[in-house]
Amino acid sequence: MEEVIGIARVREFTGAFLTPGTKEHDRLVAEVSPRDLAVLKGIRLLRYAAHPDSTFARQSFDDAMRLLEGDETVSLLARAEPAEAAKRLYKTYLTPLLSRVRLVVPHSSQDFVPALRCPDMKTALYCFTVFSGCEVCPNCLQLFSCEESEGTKYCSPRCGAAYRQRLYRLRQPKKKKKERKEHE
Repeated sequence: MEEVIGIARVREFTGAFLTPGTKEHDRLVAEVSPRDLAVLKGIRLLRYAAHPDSTFARQSFDDAMRLLEGDETVSLLARAEPAEAAKRLYKTYLTPLLSRVRLVVPHSSQDFVPALRCPDMKTALYCFTVFSGCEVCPNCLQLFSCEESEGTKYCSPRCGAAYRQRLYRLRQPKKKKKERKEHE
């Protein structure tokens, strides 16, 4: 729903922007660069770097580093303890991006419900993400809306099972592989 306030057009950012095949998704793809999407995915993955499961934490951190690759801040922090580096990188990326967001009460709001006004699509996407409107699937690294299903880490049950299997294999001792080769 668009509302005209002065010259600017206002549109609510919803999960439809993350649903391929919608006009909202087409608009998102047109206005947000692939690099900005990669940075967003990397930022979301950084949140898992302090997870109690060290294999999951390390895998998420490594995936985030690949997505954020090319930034000198990342190269300096990549050698640090993953949980500490993740906290610093999360703040480093998000603070400047969210500094342009304004808290407003829209003219059409009859309940005086505040809203966040973002100057562009990229800022709106990051803002939506920060407030848990979207996630990055650790398996396929796709953005997906998690508005209806809180706490979901994966875009589908199939991706969840595939990722858990990958982590299981990573946790297996390496000597089992050597033993198999010796028996053959």
